[in-house]
Amino acid sequence: MAYLTIHLLGKKILIQNDSDTFNTSIMAKLLVEKIIFCINEKSGVDLHNDEEFKKVLSLHLDPLLIRLKLGLINRNPMINDIKVNYTYAFSLAEVAGRVIGEEVDLTVNEDEIGYIALYIGLALEKLEKRTNKKSILLVSTMGRSSAQLQKYKILNQFNEYIERFDIIDMYQLPNVDNSKYDFMLSSVHINYKVNTPIIYVNEILKNKDMNLIQNALLRIKEEKKNIRDYLDKNLFFSDIKARNKAEAIKNFIKCISKKGAGEEEIYESISEDGAKIENFCVVMYSSIALFDEVKIALGILDKPIIWDKEIVKVMFMIFKPSGDINGLQQSTKILFSLVKDFKKIKNIMDAKVFEDFTKS
Repeated sequence: MAYLTIHLLGKKILIQNDSDTFNTSIMAKLLVEKIIFCINEKSGVDLHNDEEFKKVLSLHLDPLLIRLKLGLINRNPMINDIKVNYTYAFSLAEVAGRVIGEEVDLTVNEDEIGYIALYIGLALEKLEKRTNKKSILLVSTMGRSSAQLQKYKILNQFNEYIERFDIIDMYQLPNVDNSKYDFMLSSVHINYKVNTPIIYVNEILKNKDMNLIQNALLRIKEEKKNIRDYLDKNLFFSDIKARNKAEAIKNFIKCISKKGAGEEEIYESISEDGAKIENFCVVMYSSIALFDEVKIALGILDKPIIWDKEIVKVMFMIFKPSGDINGLQQSTKILFSLVKDFKKIKNIMDAKVFEDFTKS
């Protein structure tokens, strides 16, 4: 995150300090709108309302277009880190690269795509942060003035992570539906039976209290996940028969379609040219929301095939969740970590049932 922030900070300051004179070419602005449209169409990620993203990307595109037309190469020293840490953002940046390339009839190289991935990565981070906002219930025991002071201090530090913050007196607790809150705060022990986690804090909030609250607010990001969290026995398919790429995609989709969506609907939701191939694996993305959470379908071919001049035996398809994009970047990063481990991939290639895979 550090290199992303450093790279973007200058442009952010420019926008903040010079917003009245902010100006880019009409071409850059139109390209940004087209990029956002294509990203949304291919992935379901909607960045239309992120004005800051539009501004910083527009600022980046004007000099980029000049470099492309003059044949100048802008080396990106962070490219390998970006591809590892922002794999999903990089795949969306490739969509942007194709949009730009088609517009100027030139190829946008990997270094430039990496820079665009930084902007998209930051936009995705902000999008996830908005969807992860929490609701807090503060149980007051020492009077409303003290509770308001606690609320002010918490909101002052964590406002961007909080959707709702309510205060009630202890005697009101039995009549309040606490299940609609992510967690509760209290300075004294609560004897009532509640369905919501309770964090006990001091009446005057100390650093350790603020750390507890911070951990609760960010707990989704701090959860340690592995590939098994995104896989499902019902989305595991082995011995898929295919002689080529087209048949592999068709038969993989046919297997998946039995779990809740039509074949044509799934086929139209994937971007074949955005597929990544490594270690006999191909990773595809689907913009269709079949599940509440990110899910990854796994298909193992009965025999290896040639896929865009590469040998492929294992297919993965990442499905975006319904409603928001929580976990997309994390799941993609975890999946590619698996794909790079040939020993684990070898075990997957030999798997016949889901239980074989989970042992690998």
